[in-house]
Amino acid sequence: MPDLTHDDDQAEAVRALLITMADRLTHDEPDDPITEADRLALCYELTQGDEPLYSLLRARSAERFRVSTRGQYADRLRTKAGVR
Repeated sequence: MPDLTHDDDQAEAVRALLITMADRLTHDEPDDPITEADRLALCYELTQGDEPLYSLLRARSAERFRVSTRGQYADRLRTKAGVR
């Protein structure tokens, strides 16, 4: 993992990971349901549990899951990342 000692570096890394999460969700079964457990597992997988990135991604990708599918959640992540 890169050295993320500066807030700007951390923010950019989290933004990139949000986009990666969205891409993964869009391409892998986008019509399937998304759960909190799915979100946490994906955060862990993408960061390998490395701190502080894991905690930052978990916080930034948090959702109350008003969305029901992986594709809908991917759209929300892209919005959070400033892509939409």
